[in-house]
Amino acid sequence: MPNSASAILVHKNKVLLVLRDNIPTISDPNTWNLPGGVVEEGEDFKTCCLREIEEEVNIKLNELVQIDEFTWPGGTSKHRGYFHKLTDEEAQSAKLGNEGQKIGFFSFEGLAGIKLSGTIRYQYQFHQENLKNLIETY
Repeated sequence: MPNSASAILVHKNKVLLVLRDNIPTISDPNTWNLPGGVVEEGEDFKTCCLREIEEEVNIKLNELVQIDEFTWPGGTSKHRGYFHKLTDEEAQSAKLGNEGQKIGFFSFEGLAGIKLSGTIRYQYQFHQENLKNLIETY
């Protein structure tokens, strides 16, 4: 697995997620995940995350706050997580980009009722209190 980055984008106590494409050849098809992706050659983690946000949810950001870094279990690949509180304007500009089936904003409680993948599943399983605080504080 290559290095990756994703962002918890929060607006009015809800987190923005992307419903992944329903293609059997991709990892975790038809599940909800944070905007993010694989770090490309010559790219740093933050640049990757900013690019992926723009590609996946059509929001152009200039700044993100790094909130964590971990190595995926059983591997050597690193993942960096970022956070951004969306303004009303940024949230209103959110729309599905070039990947996925749709986007949606979810409360922390709403995460329990949907099929999660990747980093949001990891955050929900192992860092629930931190994730809840990020979503509900902003």
